[in-house]
Amino acid sequence: MLSPFEAAAHVAALEPLGLDDVGSPRWMRQSASLEQLKMQACADAMSKHDEFVVDELVGAGKVGVLVHQLLVLEAWRDHVLPVIADDLPELSSMKAYMLLYQETTVLSVLQILFYHRNAVDSVADLLLELTDYCHRRLTALNAGVARTAPDLTEIRAYENVGDRVRRQAAGIAFALASDAVSLLRFITDQVDQLPLGLVNRMVNQQDMVVSLVTVMDTAPFTRRRKDGKVEKFTDQQWKVVERGESQTLTRLEGNLWIALCNLMTSARAQQTYEVNDTRKSTIMKLRRFFNEVVVDQLPVLEPLWRMVEQLAIVDANPMLSATPSSLLVEQVAEIRQRLLANDFQAIARKQLGTVFRPDNNLRQELGAFANLFDSMPESTEETCGSCGKPAENRCSACKRVWFCSRRCQLDAWPEHKLMCHPPGK
Repeated sequence: MLSPFEAAAHVAALEPLGLDDVGSPRWMRQSASLEQLKMQACADAMSKHDEFVVDELVGAGKVGVLVHQLLVLEAWRDHVLPVIADDLPELSSMKAYMLLYQETTVLSVLQILFYHRNAVDSVADLLLELTDYCHRRLTALNAGVARTAPDLTEIRAYENVGDRVRRQAAGIAFALASDAVSLLRFITDQVDQLPLGLVNRMVNQQDMVVSLVTVMDTAPFTRRRKDGKVEKFTDQQWKVVERGESQTLTRLEGNLWIALCNLMTSARAQQTYEVNDTRKSTIMKLRRFFNEVVVDQLPVLEPLWRMVEQLAIVDANPMLSATPSSLLVEQVAEIRQRLLANDFQAIARKQLGTVFRPDNNLRQELGAFANLFDSMPESTEETCGSCGKPAENRCSACKRVWFCSRRCQLDAWPEHKLMCHPPGK
């Protein structure tokens, strides 16, 4: 773990890097620093100790660097990786997964930061970039692009490197969508202090309420196994729902509800949100989810429950009708626009011959990244790292990840080998 002095040194070295830099030695050094900062920030948040990583990132004005790196990684995943996926050698595909994983690291740090209002305030000029990012993640989730398969064994039996990279990208996108819900919740916690133009963009242009209700309605974070047991995705893993706990809200479900409540019941949102027949029809899908058990767990939902019931019996709900306002100036996501102006084909060709060349330098990079995981505390939660079921055995090599069966260990090997047995170690 890091001392405050070490954390300050890592934070001071953070700098915005471009799409051309992804995977370069400078990029990998910064990513290693972020991984260590994430581990320390998570440990501090869980133990409720002094969160010096949060204080350092906010105080040094580096939260914006994280936002920039998040958007760069997203652009790389969406526009560069698909070009090179089928041409990656086996060894290089491990680095591709490493870069995919880095997006989850950055988003995790932002989640921890945005629990604190001063972190949100420190990047007020970048909140549009972040809400747009969250909207893209929800859109991918609702469109089925971001997905996790209940049974990966059948897929892995015949997939090639390109297929595996695409599957990994879809799985990462699924995990990112769950984190985007949480990040959106923390942003909307401050909705009444946000610029009216940004709130208008979220509720009207992006239709964020409809996107969140669609997630609630289609329940992508809940699945039924072949043995009939129900699992829910929370804290980045699937967990079995025990008998009698079907209506107990997970942390992710709670964040989904609160984000919806923030966007529908706040005075700022009501000032601009326009409910038409299509939106009303979607919002009505919430009625089947409301009950006393849910509201007892989240009393903050009671005003939303009343609002939805009122909307059901009238043609237009005064509480959800936008009031006339002065002309709103539309903001532009400048970082996103600059990233999309890149020549993705040229960047892909360059990266294939440099950062993804399967040589000794790549082996050393993978080994160095694996050393970060060696410094992580061993997991004490005995759940399978592949399927999420209760597990009795840990990997005999790294002794850090639990598996319920040999089959699950083999299924997880394409991702787990980076931590367990990296090249060059």
